[in-house]
Amino acid sequence: MVVSLASIRSTIQSRIFNDIGSDVTTQTISITTDKWGDKTETVTSTSTFKAVPYNTLYSIREYTSFGTLQKGETDIVVPYTATLNTNMKVVYNGTTYLIQQIEKLPYQGGNIAYVVRLQKVL
Repeated sequence: MVVSLASIRSTIQSRIFNDIGSDVTTQTISITTDKWGDKTETVTSTSTFKAVPYNTLYSIREYTSFGTLQKGETDIVVPYTATLNTNMKVVYNGTTYLIQQIEKLPYQGGNIAYVVRLQKVL
């Protein structure tokens, strides 16, 4: 018997994100440049949701590797309802990261979550 997309989304939300997830705050960044070429970052909006380290979901569903991590990188999994793009910063476990890559975790023609590659802001 095949489990429906809605059922698997609900299960992942309640048993993974709600039970063991950590809060993640996204910051949408706007960059302006003055007449001297100096750039200024401004946070234009924020949102908060739950995330888990990628290896938590990976070990349960046995998805393929998301790639090799470089120094300062980490992978997280976020709910399919999260709105993300690569022009955002993420605060996860007290550390600020830039979003490098976003990939859907597909199931039955839909998306059950996103895997997000983060790069630590130095």
